[in-house]
Amino acid sequence: MRPAENIEKLIKNIDIDTNAKIDKAVLGDVLEAFEKSKGKKTSATEQSIWRIIMKNKITKLATAAVMIIAAMIIVHQSGGSVDLTTIAIADISAAMKKVPWMRMTNRGFGGNIEGPIELLIGFHAKIAASKDAKGKITLLNFAEHKSYKYDSENRTVTIDYLYEDDFPAHLSSAFSLVESMQKMSEQQGTHIVTTEGKRNGEKVQLQDISMAGTGQAVRLYIQPDSKLLLAAQVRVTDPNGNETVAGEITFDYPQAGPANIYDLGVARNAQVINKLPREDFQKIWDNYRQKRAQATSEYIALITHTYSSFGGVVTTVYADYKSGQNHRLENHSVFGLNELNQYDKFWPGYKEQLGDSHESLLAWTDNHFENKGCISVYLYDGQNNFSTRRDNKGSWSKLITGASNRNHMPSDYLEWLGWPHIGKTGHVIEDDYARQNNLICIERLQQGSVYSGNVSLPGRFVYYLDPQKDYICRRKITEWRPDADWQEDKTWLEAVEPDKIRNGSITVHDTTEVIQAPNRHWYPKVIVIKQSGIREDYNDVPLHVSNIKTVYLRTDPEFPDDLFSAEKLPGQ
Repeated sequence: MRPAENIEKLIKNIDIDTNAKIDKAVLGDVLEAFEKSKGKKTSATEQSIWRIIMKNKITKLATAAVMIIAAMIIVHQSGGSVDLTTIAIADISAAMKKVPWMRMTNRGFGGNIEGPIELLIGFHAKIAASKDAKGKITLLNFAEHKSYKYDSENRTVTIDYLYEDDFPAHLSSAFSLVESMQKMSEQQGTHIVTTEGKRNGEKVQLQDISMAGTGQAVRLYIQPDSKLLLAAQVRVTDPNGNETVAGEITFDYPQAGPANIYDLGVARNAQVINKLPREDFQKIWDNYRQKRAQATSEYIALITHTYSSFGGVVTTVYADYKSGQNHRLENHSVFGLNELNQYDKFWPGYKEQLGDSHESLLAWTDNHFENKGCISVYLYDGQNNFSTRRDNKGSWSKLITGASNRNHMPSDYLEWLGWPHIGKTGHVIEDDYARQNNLICIERLQQGSVYSGNVSLPGRFVYYLDPQKDYICRRKITEWRPDADWQEDKTWLEAVEPDKIRNGSITVHDTTEVIQAPNRHWYPKVIVIKQSGIREDYNDVPLHVSNIKTVYLRTDPEFPDDLFSAEKLPGQ
């Protein structure tokens, strides 16, 4: 597909209908696409970008705005022909640091887009809102963890809970939006011509950007005194010179924005559909989330895994580093590939090397990193994630860039061990274990499903939280039950062959020991994992210990230089 066709398809087919998770990822997926495109040629890069964008129902305006800003940064990074009088991206970025709100409005682009579309971002208020000409309005309030969506046809406002803990990093300021784009790959063949001009009777600087061989051209209008971007015009032509896409995006920077969805023109008598969790659960979840964030902002944790199937010896050490949004996780295999069959022979030597303290384990992981042995490294730098792996022979795999969140990491870091994800469909229940131990019990039920012939059993997830100790999760139960009484569709397995339906199972994570660190927060120290195994009589057999995780923690760490720098990771 030609580049012009890619952009035209993007402009015409993006659905304005949004939801909370998708709206938060308006720019995240675009940034991910640019990171994934490193090293690729222009046409392949564009196809990758547009393919990923088009998988999500994000607002057209946000996409187009990102395209403009991306083009602007490509020029300044790619060695394009820039006149000395050109207002530099650094000047624009510095100016954008100061704005509290940014509004982007697009017009044109053809297709089935009727009228202008607006996107408003309140960087300090932590609000993002979109509005189209058909009356579809969405407002996300990250400070209150609520999303509001107006359906103009039914005149309803649907309120739902925003699960994300933080305002997206790339929306923390207009500057951050631009800065985050600067991580994308350099592209050659970009040309810029700077001239003076006028817009609405005012003097502006024009930057005409063209990308050789793509048929794409962008004209930027920049206010010379404030250094703020005022507008951008996009034009795409096919190889014959015929215009296929044309549109304009205007930017302005109001001092204030909407505090609620009614400020965007929604009638206050519109019917409200409340999809928020029950009040008791929401209050618990808010406390749980806040305590988790406070306790896990800065630390170095070493986490050992002791598997019963290997005679109760330590086979894995996780080195978990966290500083603000920066997060690095290393998975170190203690034994070499050919040593596991004789682990009892090699264990005494490794036991002495590992020691039994935070300092000795950290020293061992540092030494192991510099030498040979299997290691997996995961890094999240607040905006993007990266991963690479070293095999038993010492060779590193190619560095991989993934989605702009930490979901790619194994669930063996401190935050997940102490405060696992619960899910908004949970509800508060009481049982004997919760009453006897003064714990809050949250139960979440999941429906079974069949997809492409694969059966996912109904699930039951139970969490016991300790409100006296930072809401730490003291017990977690995971059950997969084929004949679950909470399954709503009782005929869901009728068309499935019996041999495709696996038996049930139960897994219990018990935090048997906790510690209070010098920062006064509580943390898990020892977690014992028991399982039934997958079997028909799983509910009647005693659970056996499969793994014990032990946490060695420092909450006043000194981090090595460049620990969170993706540029310093191996595999590049």
